[in-house]
Amino acid sequence: MQARANSKYIRMSPRKMRRVLDLVRGKRVDQALDILHFTPKVATVPIEKTIRSAVANLGNLEEGQRLDLPKLRVGSPWPFW
Repeated sequence: MQARANSKYIRMSPRKMRRVLDLVRGKRVDQALDILHFTPKVATVPIEKTIRSAVANLGNLEEGQRLDLPKLRVGSPWPFW
């Protein structure tokens, strides 16, 4: 199971985004959303939206199947292929 979501045109420096992304990379989706919810950084808002979008995309890809959230992990954005 893999899903992907891209966020474009975010007006924030990559360094600020990367500091928050490093907190959640490799974590389970539910843990990542909890971490983002309680992290006092502005970059958490677009990252949380992107993770939720990826989960929704996966739900659309796997129609008729139940999503097992503890098995879903936040992956690295690289490589794109």
